[in-house]
Amino acid sequence: MRILCDIGGTHIRAGLLQDGKILSPQKFEVAGFASVEAALLHYLAETGLAAEPCSVAISCAANNDGNGIYHFGNNPHLVIDPAAMNDHGWSVECTVNDFSASAWGVAALDEQGLQTIRSGREDETEMLPRAILGPGTGLGLAYILPLAKGGVHVQLTHGGHMLAPVLSDEHFLMAELVRRNKGDGHTVIPENFCSGRGLPLLYNAVCDAYGYDPVHTTPANMLDNPQDPAVRETLRLFHEFLGLFAHLVVVTGNAYGGLYLDGGVLHHLRTRHLFDADTFLGFMTLNPVASVKRSLDQCPVHLVLDPYIALRGLQVMMEQDS
Repeated sequence: MRILCDIGGTHIRAGLLQDGKILSPQKFEVAGFASVEAALLHYLAETGLAAEPCSVAISCAANNDGNGIYHFGNNPHLVIDPAAMNDHGWSVECTVNDFSASAWGVAALDEQGLQTIRSGREDETEMLPRAILGPGTGLGLAYILPLAKGGVHVQLTHGGHMLAPVLSDEHFLMAELVRRNKGDGHTVIPENFCSGRGLPLLYNAVCDAYGYDPVHTTPANMLDNPQDPAVRETLRLFHEFLGLFAHLVVVTGNAYGGLYLDGGVLHHLRTRHLFDADTFLGFMTLNPVASVKRSLDQCPVHLVLDPYIALRGLQVMMEQDS
């Protein structure tokens, strides 16, 4: 029996891989478990499978400490230690970056798993690099690069940790207020605006700048109150900053073959009909030199609909290795 498991900053997703299909996919909150093993045993019990160690492939939003142990920045109680798991009877086949798995999942997606928000070019997209970015708890990014002999290579990045792009006086003000409020001494990055961790920072900056009383403390509170003036301004700026980030992603990576948008924040925006495609595309395209604008205008942009895209990617990776 083989379990696929994707561990993000907020949720754990798991599914059973059997006969080329992912069966019984489920999602649980990370905070409910003291260990990865406990989460996996919970999944097995919930799905009526034998609650005992088995083969598992893991994707995760965690950092390898150089000794083969993976640590989560926002969940210090949770670590992935494949060697220790193997000692306890689990067979850990691989541990990969979550956006590596998502990129492989996107590479295998068909149109039914996507919502196209701009069709762009209709041919030769397979010959051009593509990019997947995702505002979830953090902000991830990976490139899907075509190989000359066929197939693709997935290129990981530090994604949302590049320097934050700003365009207007308002953007500069927000960046300065976010820098002051987060108080960690680190450079302001796109993740500080466009992620589950970043939304409260951006919201508080909006309140500071325009004199609103900050009454919401979590992204869920904000998205449940979209008519609140401070939330409305926060979401406008979120889409502007996300568009600017996407502009850099596509232009820098020559990713004119397609841009794919994923992540828990976008899934929540989409299901609440709060995703502002016009603002996002406007700030993604901007008004650069003619040759760059032509390429940007022809870049297809899609929303990823599959909430288990990383599990699909793990499946592809397992099938390639078998």
